[in-house]
Amino acid sequence: MYHRSVIVKRAADAAPVSKEKISTMKAKEQRAHDLKESVGFQRTSIWDHLSDLWTIVLYGLRPKNKQCISYGHSLPASGWVQGRKPKCADCGEAISDPEELRKALPR
Repeated sequence: MYHRSVIVKRAADAAPVSKEKISTMKAKEQRAHDLKESVGFQRTSIWDHLSDLWTIVLYGLRPKNKQCISYGHSLPASGWVQGRKPKCADCGEAISDPEELRKALPR
C-alpha cells in the first residue's frame, strides 16, 4: 500500500540504478566503515588510557560543593524545620537563609 503523499518521481535526466551500481556502493561503504573502525582501534593506546585515568583522578579531587557554590544549596528530605538550620543534602553545610537555596539559574 502506497501513501499518496509519498510519490517518488524520477528526474527526466536521471539514469536508472543497476544492481551492479548498488553492489559497488555497498562494497565501498563497507570498506570505508572497516577503515574507520581500524583507525579508531589504533588510536587507543596505553597513553590514552593513562590520560583518561589522570582526568578521572583530577575530577575526583574537585570540591564536592562546586554545584552548591554555583547554584545554591538543596534542602534535605526532611525539609526546613523551624528553629533549626537544615544542612545541605549535597555538601552538608548549614543553610542559614532561604536565599541560599538552589535555583534554576546560577548566581
